[in-house]
Amino acid sequence: MVVAKLISAISHPKLSVNLIKRKIYWQKIRQESEFSHQPKPLKNIKILSTKFFAKTDFSKFTDLKSADKILAGNLNIYSSTKLKVAQKINWHQDYVSGYQWPEDIFYQDILYNYPKGTDIKNPWEISRFQQMLTMGAAFRKTLGLAAGENDQYAQYFECQISDWIKDNPIYYGINWKCTMEAAIRVCNWLISYDLFRQSRILKKNSEFYQLFVGSLAEHGEYIFHNLENLTIKSNHYLSDLASLIWLGLLCPTLPNAEKWLKFGLTEFKKEILHQFYEDGVNFEASTSYHRLVLEIVAYTVILCHNHHIKFNKQFYQRLQKAFGFTSYCLKPNGETPQFGDNDSGRLFIFANYFNWNNLDHRYLINLASYLFPKNNLFKSQIIQPECWWLNLQIAKKNLEKLSGIFSQRSNFNY
Repeated sequence: MVVAKLISAISHPKLSVNLIKRKIYWQKIRQESEFSHQPKPLKNIKILSTKFFAKTDFSKFTDLKSADKILAGNLNIYSSTKLKVAQKINWHQDYVSGYQWPEDIFYQDILYNYPKGTDIKNPWEISRFQQMLTMGAAFRKTLGLAAGENDQYAQYFECQISDWIKDNPIYYGINWKCTMEAAIRVCNWLISYDLFRQSRILKKNSEFYQLFVGSLAEHGEYIFHNLENLTIKSNHYLSDLASLIWLGLLCPTLPNAEKWLKFGLTEFKKEILHQFYEDGVNFEASTSYHRLVLEIVAYTVILCHNHHIKFNKQFYQRLQKAFGFTSYCLKPNGETPQFGDNDSGRLFIFANYFNWNNLDHRYLINLASYLFPKNNLFKSQIIQPECWWLNLQIAKKNLEKLSGIFSQRSNFNY
């Protein structure tokens, strides 16, 4: 496959140079990396707050039963595939088929030729750690309990991430095969840590914290040097860029954080214009991938706003158009028709972890209303759980019923 890419790159000098540089990097890493490697613990690294949860009322839309199900070894992938895992998760196993990938294989040697009925995405989904937002919300909801009575949620966060780091040395195994997976994982680690930062369990365990930030640093280096931009730039590349922004903003004292942030922001601004056409529709021609990319952009823009970073007029105009397309697609029941493929991809799952509807895109309209409060197209009375958690409430006097958005067409033409 690498040889084929090299041949095809001959007529594309820039691509050819980038691919050659990438091959040199792969060879260097292969020689220097070791399967027994563990992240270097880093001291004096501060993880800043996302500022998403400063005024969130966690008594709303927070399901302790779901958190307890997760503690009991239950997980959910693709919105509807329920899994039962051991207390110690096997990060290299497809829990659907039972197939086990080798743990000690160099990431560039992993091929997509596994047995029929097996899917590498199944263990990838588990290693995204999207269940941690449910656990973090449960922790925050139970903060008022007596000391120690909600420790189980923070212990789960600490134990599962520690175990993942131990069992997944950088550059080895399936969980380093795809850069986008590392990107989604690191964003979920950062935002869920924000929920747990008040935990006495985490505060007293400096060893875990140093290991955690050491792995964050390794994730940043891996993502920066394995960007998915050698061929078609898609939702994968945008995910990579978003993660560099999240790392650069929230971990500014990590080595190379400033470089990640600068590169991430520069390319992120370009990609929204590349990946959304002038009418706002995502170029991948799928309503579900449109949702995934729009979600990645929206949450990253909110993070940037929270840290005093703004974008240019053209960026915001294209983003409004993208939200506008979603609003037009919504049926009266809040679902969008499925056009194109759908792998239920999400950046974050803030609510209904075990039973979220992958065709319900209404929360995106809440995000649009928050980002563009003057646009009548996005005014909605029904606040979705995701947006209550993010404190995106909009003054009731400015809200209209959800059905109202379907008649307000003046701002967009399709």
